[in-house]
Amino acid sequence: MLTVTKTDTELRLDSRHYLLPCLLLGLIPLLLYEFGPALLRGELDRSDLIGLALGLGLPVFFAFFFIEFGHFRLSLAEGVFSWRWRNLLGREQGEVELKRVTGVRRETLETSDRLGWQNLHRLILLLDDGREIGLTRGYTTIQRRRMDEIIEQIRDYLEYVNPTR
Repeated sequence: MLTVTKTDTELRLDSRHYLLPCLLLGLIPLLLYEFGPALLRGELDRSDLIGLALGLGLPVFFAFFFIEFGHFRLSLAEGVFSWRWRNLLGREQGEVELKRVTGVRRETLETSDRLGWQNLHRLILLLDDGREIGLTRGYTTIQRRRMDEIIEQIRDYLEYVNPTR
């Protein structure tokens, strides 16, 4: 979910990624309902127990991996661009003078695993001295559209603040 709050002097973007993890976590009660009675009676064989363990463990793993919250604030009144990002395992935050920001872009990283190639996307802030600051750790292709919305909102506001950029 992306929430945009815009005034003449400030832009706030709040991004929350938790729908997919909550859907995955919703599988756990279904598995327990289906296999719980047999588990309590000790009627599950080894392959059933392995399947149940994977069925319970994988949604929890993916929930930790996919839950993410981002907050981006561009304040003309204070002259700052600030951000906070966190997931269940870590957090980052920072602040830079708004006049030093020259742009924002999406960086695409190709990764490979046993399932094949996958693209991860992260949000990059561009500064006037050529430095690039990563604002997020990486979004999956599923969340790419939301990241593009964030980039578009930030670019529009930067152009509103300084049309000569």
